[in-house]
Amino acid sequence: MIEEQLLYALEVLGFNQRESKIIAFLLKRGEASVKILEKETNINRPHLYEILEKLFERGIIYKKDTRPKVYGIVKDIKIFKDTLDRRLELMNKALNKIILHLDTVSGKLPKGTMIVRSPSFIKREYISLLQTAKYSIKTYINDLAILEPETRDLLLEAASRISLKLAISDKDFISKFANVPSFIRYVEVKFPLIIGLFDSETLIVAYTLNNKVEYGVISDEKNLIEEYEALFRHIWVDDYLRTFYKLKITTPKEY
Repeated sequence: MIEEQLLYALEVLGFNQRESKIIAFLLKRGEASVKILEKETNINRPHLYEILEKLFERGIIYKKDTRPKVYGIVKDIKIFKDTLDRRLELMNKALNKIILHLDTVSGKLPKGTMIVRSPSFIKREYISLLQTAKYSIKTYINDLAILEPETRDLLLEAASRISLKLAISDKDFISKFANVPSFIRYVEVKFPLIIGLFDSETLIVAYTLNNKVEYGVISDEKNLIEEYEALFRHIWVDDYLRTFYKLKITTPKEY
């Protein structure tokens, strides 16, 4: 029986399924005739001869001019490294082709509501909107470490130019202020999400698990924005009043 993990490794290198079966069997067996290869790989003989000849021409296998002919693996790691290099070259070309097409797509977010499974995209859009919001930002962050390293500085920069309300459950962030600015409010309950409301026109919600973004929603739909505006007001007012006394205790005093 051909080992599944070995088959997978060969397919990752770029060999097709039939090539992988032949190479994997020869790696385990050493040498084999066409009859044995046909039986063990379930590849019919006409196709088998064709694949063996291609692998021979590529220098991956050798053949013995015996009766019956016997095939084996050429024990040269460079052959497989060269195969990997060719695979990487093709992948880079494919990636560049995709990037070229992505560059032609408008940078604006599409209308409506997007459900996104890409944490990096969600975090990148959050950062972008922090930088481009023109009037107001309302945001709840459960833990600043979940977002990009520059988020803290961008939040403080945003507070200097537009209206910012930052509700946050990150004590480490709060503790860095001798006097907590009025645009920041500590929230004791750590909700498993990050909310961003930008100019009351764009909503980002990132749902988190074990301090990592799992997936998110990006929307410009008015009803959804209003729902999260209401949720943010609850977090900002109710939780702030409930934890105000604790905040006073945990915040360092300026001497």
